[in-house]
Amino acid sequence: MRLVALLLLFCAPLLTYAQVIVGDAASSNDIAHARATLERATPKTLTLEPGEFEIIEPAKTLSQPLLWLSSDDTILQRIDVAANQPLGLWMKRRGEPSPKLHQFPAKPVGWVILIGAKAGTANITIIRNGENNTAPAVVDTLVITVGSPPPPTPLEDDFTKSLRSAYQKDQQLGQAEKRWLTALAGIYATASQNSLSTIKTASDLDTLLITARQQAGIPEPEKMLPNLRQRLRQELLNQLQLTDADALQPLSAEMKQRARQTLARIAQALEILS
Repeated sequence: MRLVALLLLFCAPLLTYAQVIVGDAASSNDIAHARATLERATPKTLTLEPGEFEIIEPAKTLSQPLLWLSSDDTILQRIDVAANQPLGLWMKRRGEPSPKLHQFPAKPVGWVILIGAKAGTANITIIRNGENNTAPAVVDTLVITVGSPPPPTPLEDDFTKSLRSAYQKDQQLGQAEKRWLTALAGIYATASQNSLSTIKTASDLDTLLITARQQAGIPEPEKMLPNLRQRLRQELLNQLQLTDADALQPLSAEMKQRARQTLARIAQALEILS
């Protein structure tokens, strides 16, 4: 059985090019059962914007009650409307330009209102209780996307993983606040867009970053994110092929370009952590 929903979901007609029968011919009931099974195996999809709703009605031949299982109730909220219960709802329906009053007359069977709560994707499995000592059965599945699909989680490279390890050490020390992690990401992103034309040495670059940190109000390294910030400093020196003893060595144009690329890479990794 499949749900008859106000979703405008259509099934494409089957095209028969040949018929092959092996063994006993299938009965019309067997064929209908097979088609229904295939329909249930393919989830129906629905897209809502946050704050929009759509209604779902079960087929008249579908016995009730039904069990609705949602993978995430924070993304998708559900209102169950009992049989023979009229309903008035002031809300924006899927595809409408703005909210308005919707009045639904009483229906002989229970039905459901789905409301997009926040951006994301939630799966709904609809289960019919077992009858005549039969096991419960899945009668339909829905995949609901609210808002724009979330971006894929970026894969972490070895450098980002090393930063995460350092950050976790700072967390264990009680010296890791996410607001300062976010602030650091902004500082490195801004620095990566600097032409560094006034920067002469590695010491000048260090001073540029220190000044930005002080202006952002980030506590000193020994008090906040010590392991992470040490790893960031070491990465910058490594990419410039310098040591602390080379702080006053002049930076060539090529080294400045590498510095900007490294700053951008650091900012991106910090964004992933935050």
